[in-house]
Amino acid sequence: MTKSMAHHYSNDVFVLVHGKENPTDQDWDLYLEDLRQQAARANCIRTLVFTEGGGPDGFQRNRLNQILEGRPTRAAVLSNSVLARAVVGILAVFNPQIRAFSPDDSGVALAYLQVPFGQYGEVLQTIAELKRSMGMGDSAAPEACASNM
Repeated sequence: MTKSMAHHYSNDVFVLVHGKENPTDQDWDLYLEDLRQQAARANCIRTLVFTEGGGPDGFQRNRLNQILEGRPTRAAVLSNSVLARAVVGILAVFNPQIRAFSPDDSGVALAYLQVPFGQYGEVLQTIAELKRSMGMGDSAAPEACASNM
Protein backbone atom coordinates (compact mmCIF):
# COMPACT_ATOMS: atom_id res chain seq x y z
CA MET A 1 0.00 0.00 0.00
CA THR A 2 1.33 3.41 -0.94
CA LYS A 3 1.72 5.91 1.87
CA SER A 4 -0.33 9.09 1.63
CA MET A 5 2.37 11.13 3.37
CA ALA A 6 5.83 10.70 4.81
CA HIS A 7 7.72 12.63 7.46
CA HIS A 8 11.09 12.88 9.13
CA TYR A 9 12.36 14.90 12.10
CA SER A 10 15.94 16.10 12.49
CA ASN A 11 17.63 19.18 13.97
CA ASP A 12 14.33 20.69 15.20
CA VAL A 13 12.82 20.54 11.68
CA PHE A 14 9.95 18.31 10.64
CA VAL A 15 9.96 17.57 6.92
CA LEU A 16 6.62 16.38 5.54
CA VAL A 17 5.81 15.22 2.02
CA HIS A 18 2.23 14.94 0.75
CA GLY A 19 1.16 13.61 -2.62
CA LYS A 20 -1.91 14.77 -4.49
CA GLU A 21 -4.34 13.23 -1.99
CA ASN A 22 -4.96 14.12 1.64
CA PRO A 23 -3.20 11.94 4.22
CA THR A 24 -5.00 8.94 5.65
CA ASP A 25 -5.79 9.07 9.35
CA GLN A 26 -3.27 6.26 9.90
CA ASP A 27 -0.41 8.20 8.25
CA TRP A 28 -1.45 11.45 9.96
CA ASP A 29 -1.55 9.71 13.36
CA LEU A 30 2.06 8.51 12.91
CA TYR A 31 3.13 12.11 12.27
CA LEU A 32 1.12 13.44 15.22
CA GLU A 33 2.68 10.89 17.58
CA ASP A 34 6.18 11.94 16.52
CA LEU A 35 5.19 15.60 16.83
CA ARG A 36 3.77 15.03 20.32
CA GLN A 37 7.06 13.44 21.44
CA GLN A 38 9.24 16.17 19.91
CA ALA A 39 7.04 19.03 21.12
CA ALA A 40 7.55 17.80 24.70
CA ARG A 41 11.36 18.10 24.34
CA ALA A 42 12.14 20.76 21.74
CA ASN A 43 12.20 24.49 22.34
CA CYS A 44 11.35 25.30 18.75
CA ILE A 45 9.79 23.10 16.09
CA ARG A 46 9.85 24.19 12.50
CA THR A 47 8.05 22.43 9.69
CA LEU A 48 8.87 22.21 6.00
CA VAL A 49 6.13 20.69 3.86
CA PHE A 50 6.38 19.64 0.23
CA THR A 51 2.98 18.91 -1.31
CA GLU A 52 1.61 18.11 -4.73
CA GLY A 53 -1.77 19.29 -3.44
CA GLY A 54 -2.70 16.99 -0.59
CA GLY A 55 -2.85 18.12 3.00
CA PRO A 56 -4.65 17.47 6.27
CA ASP A 57 -8.42 17.78 6.37
CA GLY A 58 -10.22 19.90 8.97
CA PHE A 59 -10.44 17.09 11.51
CA GLN A 60 -6.74 16.32 11.13
CA ARG A 61 -5.79 20.01 11.46
CA ASN A 62 -7.90 20.22 14.63
CA ARG A 63 -5.96 17.32 16.15
CA LEU A 64 -2.70 19.05 15.17
CA ASN A 65 -3.84 22.25 16.90
CA GLN A 66 -4.66 20.28 20.05
CA ILE A 67 -1.08 19.01 20.22
CA LEU A 68 0.33 22.48 19.59
CA GLU A 69 -1.99 23.89 22.28
CA GLY A 70 -2.52 27.10 20.35
CA ARG A 71 1.21 27.81 20.00
CA PRO A 72 2.02 29.11 16.55
CA THR A 73 4.76 27.12 14.86
CA ARG A 74 6.93 28.36 12.02
CA ALA A 75 6.03 26.45 8.85
CA ALA A 76 6.92 26.73 5.17
CA VAL A 77 4.89 24.93 2.51
CA LEU A 78 6.49 24.24 -0.86
CA SER A 79 3.90 23.68 -3.57
CA ASN A 80 2.96 24.55 -7.12
CA SER A 81 -0.67 23.73 -6.29
CA VAL A 82 -2.84 26.83 -6.32
CA LEU A 83 -5.31 25.14 -3.97
CA ALA A 84 -2.61 24.16 -1.47
CA ARG A 85 -1.22 27.68 -1.47
CA ALA A 86 -4.72 29.12 -0.94
CA VAL A 87 -5.26 26.80 2.03
CA VAL A 88 -1.98 28.05 3.52
CA GLY A 89 -3.34 31.60 3.22
CA ILE A 90 -6.43 30.57 5.17
CA LEU A 91 -4.37 28.75 7.80
CA ALA A 92 -2.26 31.89 8.27
CA VAL A 93 -5.30 33.49 9.92
CA PHE A 94 -4.83 30.99 12.78
CA ASN A 95 -1.06 30.60 12.54
CA PRO A 96 0.59 33.79 11.28
CA GLN A 97 3.92 31.93 11.08
CA ILE A 98 2.93 29.72 8.14
CA ARG A 99 3.94 30.74 4.61
CA ALA A 100 3.62 29.21 1.13
CA PHE A 101 6.53 29.12 -1.32
CA SER A 102 7.12 27.80 -4.79
CA PRO A 103 9.38 24.73 -4.80
CA ASP A 104 11.78 26.89 -6.83
CA ASP A 105 12.10 29.13 -3.75
CA SER A 106 13.18 26.39 -1.35
CA GLY A 107 16.19 28.44 -0.22
CA VAL A 108 13.90 31.31 0.75
CA ALA A 109 11.64 28.86 2.60
CA LEU A 110 14.56 27.38 4.53
CA ALA A 111 15.81 30.85 5.42
CA TYR A 112 12.29 31.72 6.62
CA LEU A 113 12.43 28.64 8.87
CA GLN A 114 15.82 29.83 10.15
CA VAL A 115 17.48 26.59 9.12
CA PRO A 116 21.27 27.09 9.19
CA PHE A 117 22.62 27.40 5.64
CA GLY A 118 24.91 24.41 6.18
CA GLN A 119 21.85 22.16 6.72
CA TYR A 120 20.01 23.13 3.50
CA GLY A 121 21.40 20.19 1.51
CA GLU A 122 20.48 17.69 4.22
CA VAL A 123 16.91 18.99 4.46
CA LEU A 124 16.43 19.00 0.69
CA GLN A 125 17.86 15.49 0.45
CA THR A 126 15.33 14.43 3.07
CA ILE A 127 12.52 15.67 0.79
CA ALA A 128 13.92 13.58 -2.07
CA GLU A 129 14.17 10.48 0.14
CA LEU A 130 10.63 10.90 1.46
CA LYS A 131 9.30 11.36 -2.08
CA ARG A 132 11.05 8.14 -3.14
CA SER A 133 9.60 6.31 -0.14
CA MET A 134 6.14 7.30 -1.34
CA GLY A 135 6.80 6.17 -4.90
CA MET A 136 6.48 9.68 -6.26
CA GLY A 137 7.77 9.82 -9.83
CA ASP A 138 10.14 12.79 -9.70
CA SER A 139 12.45 12.07 -6.79
CA ALA A 140 14.52 15.21 -7.27
CA ALA A 141 14.47 17.56 -4.33
CA PRO A 142 13.94 21.27 -4.81
CA GLU A 143 17.26 23.02 -5.20
CA ALA A 144 18.34 25.81 -2.91
CA CYS A 145 19.96 28.06 -5.46
CA ALA A 146 21.97 31.07 -4.42
CA SER A 147 19.61 33.19 -6.49
CA ASN A 148 16.63 32.36 -4.27
CA MET A 149 18.24 32.80 -0.85
